[in-house]
Amino acid sequence: VVKKLLKATLLLAALTVYTSCSDDNDLKDPSERLSEAMAQYTDALTSAPNGWAVTMYGDLDFGGFNLLCKFEKDGTVTVANERFAADTTAVTHYKLEQSSGVVLSFDEYCELFHYFADPLNTDGFNSQTENGFGGDLEFRIISASADSVVMRGKKHNAKIKITPLTADTTTPMTTIWTNYLNDVAKVAKAMQKGSYHMIQGTDTLQLKANRTNRVFTYLEEDSVGNRMKKTASYIITPKGITFYEPFIFGDKVVKGFNYADGSEKYEQDGNYGITLEKFTPALNQQLVDGAWTT
Repeated sequence: VVKKLLKATLLLAALTVYTSCSDDNDLKDPSERLSEAMAQYTDALTSAPNGWAVTMYGDLDFGGFNLLCKFEKDGTVTVANERFAADTTAVTHYKLEQSSGVVLSFDEYCELFHYFADPLNTDGFNSQTENGFGGDLEFRIISASADSVVMRGKKHNAKIKITPLTADTTTPMTTIWTNYLNDVAKVAKAMQKGSYHMIQGTDTLQLKANRTNRVFTYLEEDSVGNRMKKTASYIITPKGITFYEPFIFGDKVVKGFNYADGSEKYEQDGNYGITLEKFTPALNQQLVDGAWTT
């Protein structure tokens, strides 16, 4: 009995020590934890030597566009935008603040960034639910590391992902940025067409593309045969087309398609045997939306 009592006492003591250690972070003041998170996110944002490629989405009537951002610890950020000349940059200000978590805010007007949030968009991006492109200036940070930062727009809730550009330290950052945006323009011009077939084996889905807005439109049948018009937003990168949300085709998940120079046919990212192929509909079909065929 004494031995059993001694074992129980030792076990209780060990559990007490473990619990006190594991709960140590929970005992911190919430503001202290937020301060630590802000310091961690600042380190992550400023860690990329040539800045970040930002997938900017707003209202999902539209697809995504590329921003490039280089964050400094002094609160400045250099910005480029694919909607402007590739060699155009501007320096503006950002800050991290506490607001139900950590929020990244671009708090100083900069045309290259505010282009997506301005209520009157000069290129005609005016959504059905929001004036302008429907982009945000404040973003709730979901996760941050040296490999990627994931955020959501504070007002419109679009998911924004940023990934570091090359770590090359021998080429000037301005050259890296210009080359990146020129590559985006090259891929956009080569890959985008008005109509496509997405093909998996004997299944074909016809897609129509609004090339300006970067949105695919297609028809899908429900369980009782009713046709529903669906849309899929995408972004163009130097690697090809990436969907805002993974696209379900048959029994496969499609994240995007890889650019192939000089080709009219693009392989799915991940190599699952699905291709995206350009085609020109017959004249009498050009006013008809696509549908599943077998």
